[in-house]
Amino acid sequence: PTILKRKPEGSGLKPTSTFTITFSERVQGVSGKTIKLMFGKKVVKAKVKLNKSGTKVTIDPKKRLLRGKPYTMKIKDGITDTAGLPLEPSTYPFTVP
Repeated sequence: PTILKRKPEGSGLKPTSTFTITFSERVQGVSGKTIKLMFGKKVVKAKVKLNKSGTKVTIDPKKRLLRGKPYTMKIKDGITDTAGLPLEPSTYPFTVP
């Protein structure tokens, strides 16, 4: 599997943003352990939910994000397609404008 889209990005980011990641195919293993929102070395508490079709995950931070501060979305080992092929781990840094 691969990541097709991440939303929002750039000027679309807001302190109250809910993030979505769209995958190229149905995936499994999505959880708060495999997708983490980080502020420095601290995990930002967020609800991580995969949709019924298994192709889009929503990451909803429990608290407002701070403007002008650096965050990182980390996608870790453990997400696979239904055949067991892994999604490559990745990191996406961003700052809320």
